[in-house]
Amino acid sequence: ALTDDIVHGLQGKTSTNTVFDNNRIVATAKHFIGDGGTTNGIDQGNTQVDEETLRDLHAKGFYAALNAGAQTVMASYNSWNGDKLHGNSYLLTDVLRDQIGFDGFVIGDWNGHAQVAGCSNGSCATAINAGVDMIMVPFDWQSFYNNTLAQVQAGTISMARLDEAVTRILRVKFRSGLMSAPRPGLRTHAADNSVLASTEIKAVARQAVRESLVLLKNKSNILPLNPNQTILVAGSAADNIGQQAGGWSITWQGDIENNDDFPEGTSIFSGIQTIVANNGGTATLSPTGSFTGNAPDVAIVVFGETPYSEGAGDLNSLEYQAGSKSDLALLNSFKSQGIPVISIFISGRPLWVNAELNASDAFVAAWLPGSEGGGIAEVLFSDNNGTAVYDFVGKLSYSWPNAANQTPLNSDDASYSPLFALGYGLTYQDTDTLGDDLDEGTGGSGPTVFSVPADLIEAENFSAMSGIQLETTTDTGGGQNIGFVDVGDWLEYEIDVTIAGTYEIQYRLASLPGSGGFRTTINGVVAHTQSVPSTGGWQNWVTETQTVTLSAGRQTLRLDAIGNEWNMNWIRFVQQ
Repeated sequence: ALTDDIVHGLQGKTSTNTVFDNNRIVATAKHFIGDGGTTNGIDQGNTQVDEETLRDLHAKGFYAALNAGAQTVMASYNSWNGDKLHGNSYLLTDVLRDQIGFDGFVIGDWNGHAQVAGCSNGSCATAINAGVDMIMVPFDWQSFYNNTLAQVQAGTISMARLDEAVTRILRVKFRSGLMSAPRPGLRTHAADNSVLASTEIKAVARQAVRESLVLLKNKSNILPLNPNQTILVAGSAADNIGQQAGGWSITWQGDIENNDDFPEGTSIFSGIQTIVANNGGTATLSPTGSFTGNAPDVAIVVFGETPYSEGAGDLNSLEYQAGSKSDLALLNSFKSQGIPVISIFISGRPLWVNAELNASDAFVAAWLPGSEGGGIAEVLFSDNNGTAVYDFVGKLSYSWPNAANQTPLNSDDASYSPLFALGYGLTYQDTDTLGDDLDEGTGGSGPTVFSVPADLIEAENFSAMSGIQLETTTDTGGGQNIGFVDVGDWLEYEIDVTIAGTYEIQYRLASLPGSGGFRTTINGVVAHTQSVPSTGGWQNWVTETQTVTLSAGRQTLRLDAIGNEWNMNWIRFVQQ
């Protein structure tokens, strides 16, 4: 039903004569197919399931979207049993078109065609022949056009296939009214900000915030709070709309720190301040939790994940803030002073936060509330008579882990034992029995520590990273390699050197253009820079070497990308 409603909201509905009227746009069902079921949940990874599972589990949303009339489908980055979807003619043509009957057009994802074997950003006959009608090629479009023209002339791409792709694209344009519509600047809502900024739209957004909040803990029914109090609002996310909004907000990774970049947006602190001030109380912002004079009556701490999108959000542990625990320290600082703590947790997923739960009197999973942070304050506070204005109605749509290594965690598993089950969520009428004694020692084994020189370091077993993506490798030994690297991406490995001395460090590398490279540091000290040569293909592997001197003991090995477009499968240390 939700999928139907989304498609009808975007494209309109036949029964109401709204299909592609001036208020509608073309809907895209994505990403086809299985990108939510990759091994270890890795972005752009490999979905290793049989066709029955793919059809009965991963395709369910697509059936509903296509039945509702979605006119375009976007191919996924992931592979199905080792074959990239952008090059999978069986799924894109035999299944999607011939079996399901989809007659709109298939669009590729951003340079997704380049991940198909034998393809590059500027050339991929395989994707077109597989059934991708419109290629999303952001930078190399001229090369792609010229190469496609040559491939048609050579018969690599048939005229029949080219005609089919053009027909499907034009069909959608005619159906949606684009062929008769005025140019974009003259259309109904051109340059009209009044709709998105309207009072009605903002009210709906605040309602969505209120109703999505999930109350996980409410010790001694501390919530709702009376607003006529002295309230300290702390935490890095308290006055940060960018952190509330998450990835793909203004920028790809959502790395926006200035609230002014969200016109008419409301931070969580701003919403709290308004309600408290209107009811005779005082709300003060202090991200670090410091204050002068008398202690506040209560502290509201807003913290959580910083924005990410796609592979930058991949994790090898569900533990929140593994290592630093700075937010836990902030919570404990209030607790040690006897100040009640209300935690507002910002995240795009459930994480292992047992210690943070123990340090909180109330704990709210706020997810990513977006630009209407005031919706949170509307639920947290009562009126001055102690009566709740809004209650919590949100329930977990995920199971909440009881350990950092508790993945996968599905409600139909025989050993299902979450901290909070699927569908959990307290209201103000419920009695919370969680307590403050959750096990804080079951956070999993932490990052893998590689023994040097004994262990081969598989590239995918990093302890931390930013921007790195994984794909299935055809190199000897199989597994996954890191790839699709851009300047500024980085990854770290934890190593334990058992014998101090001089080592040859071997990198297993591949690259088509040969323009890549990285800088290696060990415990923060630059060891060397390594260029990545052209190997003639993304899965044509060579071993490049450097020499390093290592002291004994545990150390952090870090690679920072200083060049684009290279793959790495493993690292090995060989004692000299």
